[in-house]
Amino acid sequence: MFGDASAAGDVPVSELLTRMRDLYRRAEAAGETHGAVEREAAERRGKVDRLQRELAGTRVRLAEARDEAGRLARQHYRGSSGVLPPSLRLLFGRDEREVRTVLERGRAVERVLGDRAAEAARLSAEERRLDRLATRARGALDRQLTLAGDSGRRRDAAGRRLAEVERALASLDDGELAELRLAEAARHGR
Repeated sequence: MFGDASAAGDVPVSELLTRMRDLYRRAEAAGETHGAVEREAAERRGKVDRLQRELAGTRVRLAEARDEAGRLARQHYRGSSGVLPPSLRLLFGRDEREVRTVLERGRAVERVLGDRAAEAARLSAEERRLDRLATRARGALDRQLTLAGDSGRRRDAAGRRLAEVERALASLDDGELAELRLAEAARHGR
């Protein structure tokens, strides 16, 4: 704005004051904007962190559900007694009651396996949903951080321009300061 402070003598004091007032307003607005952007970025960071933790927990529960379903299936198809699988026990069952027991156990295990498979499918869908949310949240955070950087640069530029005007005002001699005081008093009707 000003090449150097010595050039301030060529600029009327009222213009310097007007510029200074304008620059103070801009610097204040830039600072407030930057603060708001920083707060929003912090909120987004918190949301991304929460989603990442939730996603990690869902992945752990999904792995556990799959492991449990596999364990139950292996146990069922090996046979709980470890001697014969249920299908062979059915063929070689000694009486109707033993056959019924094997069939009932089989149905119970199938229900449990179905429940585990449904839980795994639900957790898998939840994992995909959380992954999409986390990806979108990370993208929004990246955009927010870019905005924060831009607003910080604008705030810093406004501060530099303000410092230039302050230096120009500081370079005024006693006569110019007296003139400034008279002009200010006239403006306020004193």
